[in-house]
Amino acid sequence: MKRTLYIVLAVVAVIIIAAGAMGSYAYYKIKKEPWAKQDAWVYVRSDMSTYDVLGALAETGGDTRGVLIDLTCRLYKLQSRIAKGVTGAYHIKAGMSMGEVIRKIALRQQDPVKLTFIGTRTLPELAGKLSHCIEADSVRILEAMYAPAFLSECGCDSANVCSVFLPDTYEVYWTIAPDKLMLKMLSEYK
Repeated sequence: MKRTLYIVLAVVAVIIIAAGAMGSYAYYKIKKEPWAKQDAWVYVRSDMSTYDVLGALAETGGDTRGVLIDLTCRLYKLQSRIAKGVTGAYHIKAGMSMGEVIRKIALRQQDPVKLTFIGTRTLPELAGKLSHCIEADSVRILEAMYAPAFLSECGCDSANVCSVFLPDTYEVYWTIAPDKLMLKMLSEYK
């Protein structure tokens, strides 16, 4: 009877030690070990699934296959947060851990992007350049430029509204709405 009890206790002790070792290994891999191999920008659009986001993350050099990435995504509830909207531009720095990268996206800690336009002649050309820097397309940007509310706010008409857009470099979030972008440009102009 005693011998059976000792065997059961030994087996339980081995299981506990093995579970602790596996937990420690997973903690190290998720929280401490550098995962991103290079600096990269990851752009998460509203129509992306979890697998699309993981595909974009694969370009940073991190391995997006396996149990640990799945565990990390579950830990930070990435799938449900993507469904609720984590759209944005995220600057992934070389040496970030898997947990840091997934957490940054899951918590929507996006980074501002640089919006630069120099040497544009027409508003459609300007809208095209702006659409390469933010999520909105050039049609939506043009609509915001010619919106009656914006034109009255800046005291312009469709012929001279281009004077509001001063060539420079601005920092904005990739997800900025075109009407908010126009207000930012107007505040910079004033």
